[in-house]
Amino acid sequence: MLEGTGGQEALRLARSSLSTGTLQTYGSSWAKFERFCVQEGQEALEKMTDVGFLARFLGAMHEGPERPIASSTLPGYLAAIRRVADDLGYPRPEHGLLTAVCTGLNKLSRTRQQVRIPVEAKDIITLCEYTRSAVAMRMTANRAALIQMTAACLLGFVCMFRRSTMKQLETVDLELRGDYLSVMIRYEKRQPLKRQLKIRGYAFKWFQEHQRWLSRPKPFDEAKALHGADIQRWLLLLLERANITPPAGMLYEWHSLRSGGCTAAYFAGVEMMTIRHHGGWKDDRTIQDHYVNFNHVCHEADRQLMAFLKPG
Repeated sequence: MLEGTGGQEALRLARSSLSTGTLQTYGSSWAKFERFCVQEGQEALEKMTDVGFLARFLGAMHEGPERPIASSTLPGYLAAIRRVADDLGYPRPEHGLLTAVCTGLNKLSRTRQQVRIPVEAKDIITLCEYTRSAVAMRMTANRAALIQMTAACLLGFVCMFRRSTMKQLETVDLELRGDYLSVMIRYEKRQPLKRQLKIRGYAFKWFQEHQRWLSRPKPFDEAKALHGADIQRWLLLLLERANITPPAGMLYEWHSLRSGGCTAAYFAGVEMMTIRHHGGWKDDRTIQDHYVNFNHVCHEADRQLMAFLKPG
């Protein structure tokens, strides 16, 4: 094993080679490989050419209990390790077999895949009511975190947030104005505000009740560097606490919020052009083919959450 100052210096060089510009993603991947090696009691620079060990690493990333990695992203981890080997003058790992491992995991993932379904409006209201009761009855020690998680899910639903917005919630500015909640969205960090959504109805009243939390300079300031899996974990945690489970063979993901809001708006009688503008879609075909669940049974909750989009 590499020990002492020589090994530490090699690790420092490996990290620095992956620390700037477009290589930041490689840096993150290499850091995960280092953590895995520490857990296994191994040295990263020695094991990065061990095909068997790398295969175990890929499997652990794909099936990890905390945040499983999609099989389609596994080749990026191999590329990061290969880059470190190149930069330090080590022999390149033989990745032919490992590429086959990635392909196999991808195929296995597809055979296991469950069907993602939209979250229904009535379930979102159930989550909001659960949070209201838990906060009022002091059922949780960290009420701010519970409100933050619920607010993220509620906003993702009624605003039909894109993936990029859900990952950068700290850039979303919220303000109660008269009879609506103003939601100001940047498409990218450090850019000027690009869109304003005016949220009324049930969602506005819920945020009005929690305006003390909203009065913070940045309600989502602690939600920096979110990943889609973080929002999904928040959603699944709230659903579990509210005793809501998907049908057999189905599952909820963070994207279920966007498609759920779209479905609810459609069944609440909102015009397609309005839905398209509100959610930022370019055409109706995409909405109809990929977002609206036409098997949905209309519920009063659809109107409670999304009827504010109707004129008048």
